[in-house]
Amino acid sequence: MAKAVNGADGAPGTPAVWAADATGKLVKVSDATPGGDGQPGQGFGGNGGNGGRGADAVYDPLTGELLSPATRGGNGGPGSFWGGGNGGRGGDGGNASGPNAKAGDGGTGSFGGLFKGNMGRGGDGGNAYATIGNATGGDGGGSGNEGWRVADSNWTGDSGGGGNGGDASSVLGDAHGGYGGYGGHGKFHGAGPGGNGGHGRGAAVVFGGDGGEGGGVFSGTAAAGGAGGGATSLAGEATGGDGGIGGVNVMGVGGPGGDGGVAVGPVAVMGSGGFGGKGLWKLGADGKPGSVSG
Repeated sequence: MAKAVNGADGAPGTPAVWAADATGKLVKVSDATPGGDGQPGQGFGGNGGNGGRGADAVYDPLTGELLSPATRGGNGGPGSFWGGGNGGRGGDGGNASGPNAKAGDGGTGSFGGLFKGNMGRGGDGGNAYATIGNATGGDGGGSGNEGWRVADSNWTGDSGGGGNGGDASSVLGDAHGGYGGYGGHGKFHGAGPGGNGGHGRGAAVVFGGDGGEGGGVFSGTAAAGGAGGGATSLAGEATGGDGGIGGVNVMGVGGPGGDGGVAVGPVAVMGSGGFGGKGLWKLGADGKPGSVSG
């Protein structure tokens, strides 16, 4: 029996490189890179490596010009296919602090083995702080995607949950928190919750990020949607993020919807709670009626 060997974690992302040409003018030598992907697990039960963290944004300290954007976190590596390792976590997105700051998104969590092993959690979105202009937090990564999910032959594996959206703060402008990631496709056992939306804080128009959709299952336990992010505005309109919808449960009860985000400001609009996930035999908790296809 082959010994379990965990996959290596992905390398962190790197900022763009600039250098002076013969005339003394700055020119870009290489672009910013995202976090590297985790490597696959090997042997019997080897776990996939985690995705690398995205690079932070870089600004010219004199002019405030964006020299290198914040980048996305890397994807997790898959668990050992035959040996049943867990999938790796997605890397977190890079942060941004400067004029019109925009943070990087979280990476995607990967899948486990054919017969056992859980999926990796999505990475968190980066945080954004704008000294001038607007701020946008990064979105949380999902636990897998349409192609990455718990295998049909895996009776015990769970999805890992979505990453949280990044927070966004602006001194003078608008701010928008990042969206929470999807909780992931479970199968026969359980699923992870949707990521929470990021909080927004600013002087003008501010939004909290919406919560991510809860993970769904064919049977077992579906997960809740993520909570919407809060919003605080000093002089404008604040709108809380909506809660994510609960996960679908094909043969049972869907997961509950996430709570809406709280809003504070001269004009405050509270976020709406998410609908409960749909189930074939029973209604989702706090949800609307209907079957999986309804």
